[in-house]
Amino acid sequence: MATATKYKPYSKMKPSGVDWLGKIPDEWEAKRLRYYFDYHAGGVWGDEENGNGNNMICFRVADFDFDHLGLAENDLTVRNIPENQHSRILEKGDILLEKSGGGEKQTVGRAVRFNEGMRAVCSNFIEKLTPLKTHDSKFISYLMGVLYFETINTRSIKQTTGIQNLDLYSYLCEVVPFPSKEAQKAIADFLDRETAKIDGVVAKKQKLIELLKEKRQALITHAVTKGLDPKAKMKPSGIDWLGKIPEGWGVKRLKYISNTRVSNVDKKSEDEIPVKLCNYVDVYKNEFIDDKIDFMIATATRGQLDAFELKKGDVILTKDSETPDDIGVPAYVNLEDTKNIVCGYHLAISTPNKSILLGKYLFRLLQSSVFRAYFEIHSNGITRFGLDTYSIFNADIPLPLLSEQRTIADFLDRETGKIDEIIKKVETQIEKLQEYRQALISNAVTGKIKV
Repeated sequence: MATATKYKPYSKMKPSGVDWLGKIPDEWEAKRLRYYFDYHAGGVWGDEENGNGNNMICFRVADFDFDHLGLAENDLTVRNIPENQHSRILEKGDILLEKSGGGEKQTVGRAVRFNEGMRAVCSNFIEKLTPLKTHDSKFISYLMGVLYFETINTRSIKQTTGIQNLDLYSYLCEVVPFPSKEAQKAIADFLDRETAKIDGVVAKKQKLIELLKEKRQALITHAVTKGLDPKAKMKPSGIDWLGKIPEGWGVKRLKYISNTRVSNVDKKSEDEIPVKLCNYVDVYKNEFIDDKIDFMIATATRGQLDAFELKKGDVILTKDSETPDDIGVPAYVNLEDTKNIVCGYHLAISTPNKSILLGKYLFRLLQSSVFRAYFEIHSNGITRFGLDTYSIFNADIPLPLLSEQRTIADFLDRETGKIDEIIKKVETQIEKLQEYRQALISNAVTGKIKV
């Protein structure tokens, strides 16, 4: 690994007797994980908070900041814990182990360290493990992070009815490295310093991505509302939220220049025609609907197929969502063969009149900040938000000549493509930094590098 070139190995190594661990420094031991701990106990949930003096924070798995092996500090849950359960109150340095939960993409078994100065407990999906005073709890949290990333936890997972449960006895019997407490502290302090440096670089790169995305959004918004000619004379659009537009442009409502429909196609029914369904997620996660997408198989009536079958150049729009800022997200249909591919439920599909409106220009216009704000303002709902058809059909569209629309669309394809490439490179750099970070932790706590 990359870490091996920068850091020296221990002078003398010995076999640990454990396949995943390999060799360890000669002065270290290999023992079962449970020997790090004085005792462990399950979490508690208690009752609704009240004024009897027993209210305290109850940490849940949702509060785990696993990247930093700690706990979040915002939106914490307060519960009332009866006095007969106060033995479960957390002590500084306790390890909190997720013992129930997980999911398809994230297995159960994450562990973090409680290092807070507050009176708190953990929920009943978490096990509280109190380290022996002869060991360093910060080192243990790094070690248990390695067990998770190396998927050692999966050997102890039992799953019933969709919930993963960690067999604590099996998990705590895993054989792990045991350096001296002095070495544990030195390793933990080293990892605190080095991971903080890496996290600082990652944070700067993430900020760069945010700025690039803002630049991309500003580029799109300016091009579709002000044009590409910086010397163009401007005129009032007559639309408050749109402001001024170039003199040669007009404004028309969407319903007059594009055939827009709201889909009612929803998965499968009997005695209908088999189709491929372009669904909400396909649109929300992809700017372009193309042959890289693995469409869901569904059914539709003949009338639905006629009304909602995709055509190249169509623009699809998210119509309903749990949050208003997810409404009005567009995608451009860039498929040559759209036969039997239909637009799904919770979406609107718009087929531009090609003599006056270019689909790619409409797509970029709907991506702009002014239209994102328009759709958010016109969404309605309390727990679920939606756009009514009036707001969609009557949206005012700034309209340059078709040739200028094409020039703007081509310009934005080129320029956003350049920004996207830069973002992709920065994301790759972040991935490599995170891989290096994890390799560094793993090599340090398993004795492959000397710190």
